[in-house]
Amino acid sequence: MYETILSPIHYGGMQLKNRIIFAPTTFGLSDEEYLAKIRAIAQGGCAMIIVGDVPVGKSKFEKSLFDPKGFAFYQEVVKIAHDADCKVCAQLHQSDSNLLAMFKYIPGLLLKKITPDQLREKLNQEVAPYITGLSQEKIQKIIAGFGKAALLAKQAGFDMVQFHAGHGWLIHQFLSPRTNKRTDEFGGSLENRCRFIDEIIAGIRAKLGRYPISVRICGDEMTDEPGFLTLEDGLEIGRHLEAQGIDCINISNGSSWNGNANCEPFSYTPGWKKHVAKAFKEALSIPVIATNTIKDPDFAESLLEEGVSDFVALGRSQFADPEFMNKARAGKPESIRKCIGCMYCRERLLGNAMPVECSLNPRLGREYRYRWQDLQKNGNSRPVVVVGGGGAGMTAAVRLAEQGKHVILFEKASFLGGAISVSGGNQVIMGSKLQAENGVTDDSVESMVADFQANGAGKNNEEILTLFAENVGSATDWLVEHCGVGFAEGLHQLGEYTHNRELAYTGGGAGFAETMRKAVERSGATVYLSTKVESLITDDNGAVVGVKAVSTDGNTDYTVSAANVILATGGYGNNKEMLTEEMKSALYYGPATST
Repeated sequence: MYETILSPIHYGGMQLKNRIIFAPTTFGLSDEEYLAKIRAIAQGGCAMIIVGDVPVGKSKFEKSLFDPKGFAFYQEVVKIAHDADCKVCAQLHQSDSNLLAMFKYIPGLLLKKITPDQLREKLNQEVAPYITGLSQEKIQKIIAGFGKAALLAKQAGFDMVQFHAGHGWLIHQFLSPRTNKRTDEFGGSLENRCRFIDEIIAGIRAKLGRYPISVRICGDEMTDEPGFLTLEDGLEIGRHLEAQGIDCINISNGSSWNGNANCEPFSYTPGWKKHVAKAFKEALSIPVIATNTIKDPDFAESLLEEGVSDFVALGRSQFADPEFMNKARAGKPESIRKCIGCMYCRERLLGNAMPVECSLNPRLGREYRYRWQDLQKNGNSRPVVVVGGGGAGMTAAVRLAEQGKHVILFEKASFLGGAISVSGGNQVIMGSKLQAENGVTDDSVESMVADFQANGAGKNNEEILTLFAENVGSATDWLVEHCGVGFAEGLHQLGEYTHNRELAYTGGGAGFAETMRKAVERSGATVYLSTKVESLITDDNGAVVGVKAVSTDGNTDYTVSAANVILATGGYGNNKEMLTEEMKSALYYGPATST
């Protein structure tokens, strides 16, 4: 099974153990959380991690190889990956742009006189004059910076460097005739527009010899406007770069005007852009890395067998499940928690400047549990509002109804189930009857807390971890006995656990969702679908006493008083405007791979 994915490949003087690469991306995490995330991905079995956002000079905003602390940080990144037999590539980039132009638009953005989309358009309009006006002295300084950064990357232990020449970064701006209007040797013809990256490559070869070099480009900007690069343009650039002696090419797509061609939502068919990577594979002799909306190893295997690329790069799929490769190697693809393309990770980072989270992976997010055994049937028909009809919201509604409360459940979608409906549906079952029935009797609260703390570099809240560990078993038994939730066979152990303590729901997340819909119906809870809670109602003392909601068609408003309001909307980041500062600072839970 998966012979092609699992096959090693040798290029650039190094050997990669398989064909899965972690695509470069931004995390927005603290140092400890970042290192723990790198550890999880490396231990998950991929062949190489491409570390994004490595600047080619000193930086106030990013970890820099030019700073002693930054250099030591990257050394630790490399060590963590190498300890897991995973190669590491430093993606060097220069985000040099007209900061003064950016600053002048910030007040308008903050005052909501312009939208983020309008800001992006205005900044795009600033690029061409800036690139065209760069002095020869500044250009040579930047070229030298790439050479110094590559030397430092090698000294830090990186196995390869990659130049980011796509997505509107500086090298891309030189390559594009839309932004490069220069009339000297760095503008005009393709040869001249490539001169900037050519001199970068030549400078590194002079310093480091045959040290592996990769370049990431937009194979096709897929933007139907004059001046944007087409597939034919991309292939011409690819042939030129191969002639300069690069060892590998990483094919992305889109532009700063068309981000969905690079990071697409769920509505895009997997493999919809594979023709781009395949064209490069057929035109070039060097290895090709490509993303293609890959959610499972079967599809990845088919792409490699078809000759679309030599490697498949997975970013969000390894957010959803860093054990992607290990599970494929073990022949258990059904246990992979598949990315659903909901874009929650991207929206947090780019839309809200918040740390990355995943709607399906609790280790990348925040998850809370309360003491199930302490709950008693003492509701006395008090009204309780549950906001959100996903897995957590449905479970809360059923349990609250059991207590005798009058439950009102609001869900903005037209159905109950949320993101878990399309997930793989794994659950920790430590301390449950199911774990014992599967032969694990020596697991303990202390062991589980220690696992999570070790994986979290001591960053997690031990009190919350202990509450979770103490109650997840009884919660699992309750789901089985009171709600009829089923679990598939095959208790398994994740890399960060010392014991087997995870099971998948029967029918995956969809099976769980369907079972809980029926449980909600039996509970007698009042359910309002296609209805969004817009705000919380508070009394003079700031206590929450209800909610205001509106139907998605805008025709019906609801004002509901409640003794309690439960927010179960898939992560507090979705509700940050509804939370007090005290609540915001208290919300932290998860292994180190969470934020």
